[in-house]
Amino acid sequence: MQNIITHPTRLPLRHSRLPMPHFAAPRSTTTPPRTMKDNLKSKITNLKFTSRLPLLLALLFAGGAVRAADEATAAQTPLTPVYTNYMDWQFRAVEIADTNAVDNVRHQNDFTVPIHGPWLLNPSPDSITVNWITRIPCGAAIDYREKGAAEFTRVWKTTYGQIDYSSDLHTFHLEGLKPATTYEYRLVSNCDRHFTAYLDVYVGRETYSFRTIDPQRSNYKIFVTADHHGTARLTLDPMINRCGAGDADFYFFLGDNVEDNMNNARFYVTFGFLDDISRRWGPSKPTIFLRGNHDLWGRETHLWGDFFPRPDGKSYLAFAQGPALFVCLDSMAAGYGSPAQREQVARYLQEQAEWIGRLKRGPLWRKSAFRIVMAHYGIHGSSMDKTMAPVFKQVLNDSSAAGRIHLYLAGHEHGYMRIDPRSIDTKVGEISPNSRRSMELKPDNNFTHVICTLTEGMTIEVAPQKLTVRSHLWNQPAGGLRDAFEIRPDGSVRDLMEVKVFPAPAAEQDKSR
Repeated sequence: MQNIITHPTRLPLRHSRLPMPHFAAPRSTTTPPRTMKDNLKSKITNLKFTSRLPLLLALLFAGGAVRAADEATAAQTPLTPVYTNYMDWQFRAVEIADTNAVDNVRHQNDFTVPIHGPWLLNPSPDSITVNWITRIPCGAAIDYREKGAAEFTRVWKTTYGQIDYSSDLHTFHLEGLKPATTYEYRLVSNCDRHFTAYLDVYVGRETYSFRTIDPQRSNYKIFVTADHHGTARLTLDPMINRCGAGDADFYFFLGDNVEDNMNNARFYVTFGFLDDISRRWGPSKPTIFLRGNHDLWGRETHLWGDFFPRPDGKSYLAFAQGPALFVCLDSMAAGYGSPAQREQVARYLQEQAEWIGRLKRGPLWRKSAFRIVMAHYGIHGSSMDKTMAPVFKQVLNDSSAAGRIHLYLAGHEHGYMRIDPRSIDTKVGEISPNSRRSMELKPDNNFTHVICTLTEGMTIEVAPQKLTVRSHLWNQPAGGLRDAFEIRPDGSVRDLMEVKVFPAPAAEQDKSR
């Protein structure tokens, strides 16, 4: 049996040249008898019409000529679209092949299907962050449980003890989770009495899942991109597919995520990359978003933390899985904003350097065989090294086994380049002459430094005794690799393919001796 449901359908108007409608007066079914007076009036009218006939014919022919000329001009003139927000609502019957359509069609106040998301942030062995955006502001909750458990735990978004109905952007920091455990979750919505008479709680029909970090996981893959500039609708699918990154555990975006700036932040964040990330892996795997200078431009930069919140309110973080530690920095934007803002940026960079110093004394750092640092700006061989090196070089350029980092990944330059430890030569890409004049390369860096290219497609395979790094030519018809190398726990590097080497100019080589 099929149910027929009638609902309003919105039909936009078509814009075109339409002929003017002709309205004819309805004819009477009965004709009253004509009198002598009527006949006399008719003769007088006909006489007047006859006397004016030449003038009327002349006007008619002139009007016809003008109309013909106008139609000829209109035929050669392209149509100009006219914007209107008028919508024509009509009721139409829609047939649904469902024997229980009444229950299966969602209620209009069911907001458990987000218009953006969900997306996961802040991976950890015992916590994770879940985010989504609903069609309108409403009350929101999340149900979660260990996979296989019978009952869900429900947590409502609240403010000062009551359910928060004020926002359409919902964030839940789930804590107290078990390491290396798969959890299922579903979204819940509710509207308050000031919005509707229907006060039911709606439970989402979609069940999502994620897995917390496994501290013992020794072999896995991560994906890294940089300077994506809001191109996900065009680039994300071929990038992930051609890099073989669909099975990565984590996805890192090294800044300049938005197309140009944070004016109209929600549009550029959601349409630019969040929607497609949510379509590919967002509900089940965490993504780490670093800020670039473009993410700090525009009148709504203060909204960044709304989309990518952290429980501690910081935009930098560190986490480890198995043999690798990932340290993610916020390099901010040099010369950004007012003098007061520039002072704050300098303080924030120094705050991160001090945080790294404390991190180096903790168990995450000491237990990790490999330490990978990521930021939007480079610290060595980068146009921004004069901003970053004075703050971070001392704490990161450690040659001891307990204190060293193994790999520094950055973006910003829109070109690929690798500098191996204790070298001033570059591989794969070359430092431009203009950039060389603004930097001073010294062969005293004890880690591999990589500048990722525009829309980089990089995979890193983590294993107990090596990191295998590959930069993929995903946007080239023939595919292949741009660069491939291994890093060992002692920091040494081995190329896995032949790459071009660009020796430093002789003057710089003399300085480094």
